[in-house]
Amino acid sequence: MADLYSLLADLKNSAEDARKEVRDALLDELQRDTTVSADLGSVSRRTYEYRQLRDETTVERALAAAGVDPESVRSFDKSKLREAVEETHLDEDAVFDVDERAQIRISDSNDQRRREQFERLDDAIRSLAEDER
Repeated sequence: MADLYSLLADLKNSAEDARKEVRDALLDELQRDTTVSADLGSVSRRTYEYRQLRDETTVERALAAAGVDPESVRSFDKSKLREAVEETHLDEDAVFDVDERAQIRISDSNDQRRREQFERLDDAIRSLAEDER
């Protein structure tokens, strides 16, 4: 059992490294908001913006300059700040550091084909584990 556990841990780590390499290649290759279909399913590249609040002093100054009472968004709740940006002339970049990020996600799956592939993989793992005994 210990050998099998060790083998599966190595497999998991190797699979995760390989998945990241494939993800990075897909991010480089695919255009924005694209879906690619294959035998086992589909993957989609999506781009999103990640907002991180700037420091408190910077946010207070930006709010005051835009005529927004800083107390109305005290604690600088992100959703309240987004509302303030939408409802006033407050520049989003004045209160948020905005990073554009891309990701790859499975968007559709052919479960039957995937199950067939997993079953083949499971047999290979079992035979490796039996060789260790």
